[in-house]
Amino acid sequence: MTPEHLDSHCFKFKTVTWNSSRRDMRAIFAQRYQVYCLERGFLQASSYPDGLEIDEYDVHSIFITASNQTSDVVGSLRLVQMHEGMCFPFRKHCTDLFDSESLPPIRDCVEISRVVISKVLRRRNDDTPLGVSSMLLQAPADEPVGLRSHGHEKRRKLYPLILLGMMQQAIICCKEIGVSHCYVSIDAALAQLLQRLNFDVEAIGASADYFGPVTPYILAIDKLRSDHITTTRTC
Repeated sequence: MTPEHLDSHCFKFKTVTWNSSRRDMRAIFAQRYQVYCLERGFLQASSYPDGLEIDEYDVHSIFITASNQTSDVVGSLRLVQMHEGMCFPFRKHCTDLFDSESLPPIRDCVEISRVVISKVLRRRNDDTPLGVSSMLLQAPADEPVGLRSHGHEKRRKLYPLILLGMMQQAIICCKEIGVSHCYVSIDAALAQLLQRLNFDVEAIGASADYFGPVTPYILAIDKLRSDHITTTRTC
């Protein structure tokens, strides 16, 4: 994983908050409605008559966006922060944790959730909903991400550019706000891909149905190398 992979493409990754640009926030919630309600059917579209998928955690969240050259939001995720009387969203679904007593204090954690990427950018026949090629997810755990043996052009096409860029920006944000750990609930194949990208996610519980079958993982920010937090630019 090298910064030039990100810098050579036409996307910009940034952090926004609930009180940031109204245009960005509407784009985030509209894209979530498209993916969670219309495409994947996780949520009832009729519950969001304005076409914006918003829940009670958003006001307490920080958002990471990916934008194209015309400043249109093409992907986003949120970092849910805890406040008194709340629990992380994943705890409502992933109840069978291995050792909940050993988890870090909630004030030192955030949960990465509501990760979406525009359908416009999921154009490969084998793309998953997160814009990751199934070829990458099915590759052996010790095979380098990018499939160097297949040449630069194929490597570029397979590289999980937007997901990786948003993850990098999320790590930058966590460091800025003093967070030590991130929770994320994903399937085993995506967890393996993140590990191949040197994001050392560790399973903390049994699989559960949380917008599909997933396993809860934790990521220790201080274990990441410095090249995970290289800023990304527009081309």
